[in-house]
Amino acid sequence: MSYLWLLSCLFVVSVVVGAVVFVLPVHFGESIDVAMKRSLIEYDDRTEGPVRIAWDEVQRMFKCCGIESAQDWQSNNHLQGQYPRSCCRLHPDGDMLQCESSIANTWWEGCLEKVKVILQRRGTLLSGTMFGVAFLAVS
Repeated sequence: MSYLWLLSCLFVVSVVVGAVVFVLPVHFGESIDVAMKRSLIEYDDRTEGPVRIAWDEVQRMFKCCGIESAQDWQSNNHLQGQYPRSCCRLHPDGDMLQCESSIANTWWEGCLEKVKVILQRRGTLLSGTMFGVAFLAVS
């Protein structure tokens, strides 16, 4: 009896989590946009805070700059019209180009779409896994 109850609970939880993860990206994308806009304004290159670390990691990893483009950084008062070093593209020899004062050497693409794609892929994987667990629980 308890085994059947446990399988039933596992099935229900798996289906609910799978459905939520499958449907959530529609609203999740809007939340990411708002969070990125807020944190872009908070970014301060003079500190080693979590906002700076997160932005620098994302921009280096995805080779992107800002939310939609490097121009987004102009709304940040801490940078005083400049760009974060993590926005700088790489020279073919591997050295980082100077871009802090010129948009010409920044990554051209914004980070929002790249972040959304990664999160949607992971969400799809999680959703598929949970539906798979639910299927196995019923079998």
